[in-house]
Amino acid sequence: MPEPDLAADCARCAGLCCVVPAFTRSADFAISKPAGQPCPNLGPDSRCAIHAGLRDRGFGGCAAYDCFGAGQQTVQVTFGGRDWRSSPGLAAEMFAAFGVMRQLNELRWHLAQAAELLSPGGPAGSLSAIGAIREELSEALRAAQGHASGTPEMLIKLDISAHRDTVSDLLRRVSAAVRAAFAPGGQDLRGADLAGADLRPTVPRGAALREAGQGTAGLRGADLAGADLRATVPRGAASGSAASGGAALGRAGLRGANQGGASLRGADQGGASLRGASLRGALLIGADLTGADLAWADLTGADLRGARVGGADLSGALFLSRNQAGSALGDTRTRLPAALPRPAHWA
Repeated sequence: MPEPDLAADCARCAGLCCVVPAFTRSADFAISKPAGQPCPNLGPDSRCAIHAGLRDRGFGGCAAYDCFGAGQQTVQVTFGGRDWRSSPGLAAEMFAAFGVMRQLNELRWHLAQAAELLSPGGPAGSLSAIGAIREELSEALRAAQGHASGTPEMLIKLDISAHRDTVSDLLRRVSAAVRAAFAPGGQDLRGADLAGADLRPTVPRGAALREAGQGTAGLRGADLAGADLRATVPRGAASGSAASGGAALGRAGLRGANQGGASLRGADQGGASLRGASLRGALLIGADLTGADLAWADLTGADLRGARVGGADLSGALFLSRNQAGSALGDTRTRLPAALPRPAHWA
């Protein structure tokens, strides 16, 4: 289980999440706010004055936000209990340190998830050839914890991008090792022109469709287990009408498919088997994942804002975070990993 200090404790913070990030008026935020400027809803006690009604007031993005404990870590540990209001001269340094700490703690949270997953008693602890990865995870956690306990100057000078790249590569290998047990290999159709094709009866298991044509392929009900769809799924694919220019993926068998980085905005994948799929960085804004099977699917960085996950099985999803779950639309039937609390807005 991820460490307790990686859960936000607003009572020990100084409203940093209401000051440091910028946001733009949109479906997620009722107003625009520049970085480093307090939100008008931030009270003198450093708490949100409208916290109980954030979603009703148009601040769903705030409701889903998770600092991974970076707020209290920055205030209580990095700055020894001081805050930007009582010590205004620290504001710029504190805001910069919080920006790094938030990224560090997110990486620590994912590393802790991976370590638990591959632990001897964990769900994937019996997989072969993970001993070396397990040691790398332990070392990466120690390094990240060391960075998080550093001074403000050390935090601000940390090359967080390089650190993120290193950790991301390790997590990618963890994901590959786990999903290998569920994602089959198969034929490579790279470069094939599938424009206008109806692939329902013909797409082979494990097909790699990278660089294939993005025409009006009818994929509803297709078995795309192990397929690489990163370059083939059209932006906005979903409506269920192949003739409209979008791939209809409803109830397609996508077990083990690689859709990492794909634009699946509004895609219809209701009831789909996404077991073992890589959805790293995928845009799933407004996608229909109702009743989908996402066991062992890698959801690192996937954008789930407004995604409908009612009845979906996310219980074994890899690297699903609290803020991702909070931005999605689930219900009482949605299954979540044990480490994640059920979002309050889910019916």
